[in-house]
Amino acid sequence: MGVYAAIVTPRRLRRLALPRRGQTTAASSGTTATWRPATAPRATARPRLVGALVGLHRAACSPAVIACLALSALALLFLVLFYPPTYVQGFFIFLLLPVGAGVLPVLVWPLLAPVWPLSHMESRHCSSALLWWFIGIVSAVCMGASLALIASGSPASTTIIQLPLAIGVGYVISVFSLLIVIRLGIMSGLALCIVCTIVSVTLGGDVLARTPLWLIAFPAWPMNADSPARYFLAVVLTGIFATAGTWMVIRLLKTKALRPAN
Repeated sequence: MGVYAAIVTPRRLRRLALPRRGQTTAASSGTTATWRPATAPRATARPRLVGALVGLHRAACSPAVIACLALSALALLFLVLFYPPTYVQGFFIFLLLPVGAGVLPVLVWPLLAPVWPLSHMESRHCSSALLWWFIGIVSAVCMGASLALIASGSPASTTIIQLPLAIGVGYVISVFSLLIVIRLGIMSGLALCIVCTIVSVTLGGDVLARTPLWLIAFPAWPMNADSPARYFLAVVLTGIFATAGTWMVIRLLKTKALRPAN
């Protein structure tokens, strides 16, 4: 009998909850319930740049990146306490700036590459957020190094003038490193870091820096652009490189980076 009753009894279409006081159901009012779309404006449903930047920071700021930043800060602190300003400047220009900016995409892109197609579908600002995140990290490191230089005894005016150029040079290195990592792989990006470091140390020294070869030592431009003419030329060229690199990377992030890896 129980099986027969379960088969014959019609399925309940309404919930068992009783209507609240002053509320009428669709059956009692004689109208049928229909689906209505949300009334929120379309602009509020779009993901914004700030939200994309926050989400990308959570995904990209891995323990390896945090460890590299902490070690850089400890190295700068050690040099400030025990060495003159020339050693702090040499460490920043010849090692921290080219290696740090070049290694950053090598550490970050393998974490983002598997989910990049989904991120691009969820937010149209993900490419811009990635580049702004690079600018933020490079700016933080350069400002920390500038504070270390001032604390060690370097002239504050000279350090402040060199800071914008150092940020631009670091951003250009990180952008082109990301470009190479996406196209050719991680080992190619590491090779770029090694080449930048060797060129910066070899051609950015005291002797060759006084010759026109200082233009080849791109990572050492913040130190070698010590005259108004050199500084103006370095700023203009850095702006051109940054614009070209940004355009190429954004185009690559919207084409090749969306394809599945082989």
